[in-house]
Amino acid sequence: MTVIPEPPVPHPGQWHRTWPWLCASLFVLVSIPLILWAPAWMVFGAFPWNHTTDSTSVEWANALTAARQSVLWTLGGLVALVGVVLSLYRNRREHLSVQLEQHRQFLDKDRQRLESDRHWTSRYTDAIGQLGDVKSVSVRLGGIYALERLASEAAVADRQTILDVLAAYLRESASMEHQKGHLPPPTEDEMSTDTAAVATVLARLTQSHENAGYWNINLHGVDLHGANLEGARLPSAHLDYANLEHANLRFAVLEDAGMHFVRLTDADLHNANCRGAHLPDAALSGASLGSADLSNAYLNRSDLSRSHLSHATLTGANLSGAIFDGAHLNGADLSQATGTTFEQLEAAEMWDESTRWPDGHTPSIPAKTGS
Repeated sequence: MTVIPEPPVPHPGQWHRTWPWLCASLFVLVSIPLILWAPAWMVFGAFPWNHTTDSTSVEWANALTAARQSVLWTLGGLVALVGVVLSLYRNRREHLSVQLEQHRQFLDKDRQRLESDRHWTSRYTDAIGQLGDVKSVSVRLGGIYALERLASEAAVADRQTILDVLAAYLRESASMEHQKGHLPPPTEDEMSTDTAAVATVLARLTQSHENAGYWNINLHGVDLHGANLEGARLPSAHLDYANLEHANLRFAVLEDAGMHFVRLTDADLHNANCRGAHLPDAALSGASLGSADLSNAYLNRSDLSRSHLSHATLTGANLSGAIFDGAHLNGADLSQATGTTFEQLEAAEMWDESTRWPDGHTPSIPAKTGS
């Protein structure tokens, strides 16, 4: 059976391109008879009383010339009017074409965005599945680094979601049992490979985006002893009861962080920003706090024995009940600190003449170099 193809359907734009030429052709066809016969009709047909025997041939010729000029002026005016209309129409068409193209581009971008979202969601689901694998560490590591890659491509809200997932993973896989007011015994076990990877990725993500410093991180009760969190931006983070012994927190931002009963024994907090951090009952024994900013921090009842506070800033800090036995206070600034006693500060192992003491406190000797 022979299939007869359907005639091509003309594009809607073909008519808009053709009709001006049709109108122009029609105008020319109408104009020629008007120019040839309309003047004579105007002189001899419309005004028969003008055709008198008194008129000379010159007068008739002048009348015909005037009539032709009237016709030409009329046609010229029509041409000008049609030109204006066509110009307006063309401008309108161009404006509509621009709008149509913009709308088409918007739809294309929207389709691309939807496709990208579907692809991102699929990758996110796969990464979560890898992270939850209970058999293979390598699979979990793949999920961890896949989430890091996704976070680097995602919007701020999605990045926060990924950070929440990683923090929840740490709380689940590296949690510690606590009793209120009591710290668990320290553990000597090394941190698992995937837990260490999550901690490192978390630190990188908090400092690598334009929203750095505004993430909401909940690491309550996690065991991250020995973790590498250098440069992590964790202001206002929840780190109560966390174990960060021997952790690398150099240049970390812990401003206003909640760190009740946190364990930072022998941790490295050199140049860390802990302004306004809540560290009551914290274990900071042997911690390196050189040049750290602890201004207005709450260090009441915290253990700072053997800690290195050289050139640290503790202005306005609450030091009520804090333990300074064996601490190094060379160049430290304790001005305007509250809750201190003479015996408490004199228990420090070292200070020098550049050490600034709380108001009203004068050391028994200008400098102490240790025993």
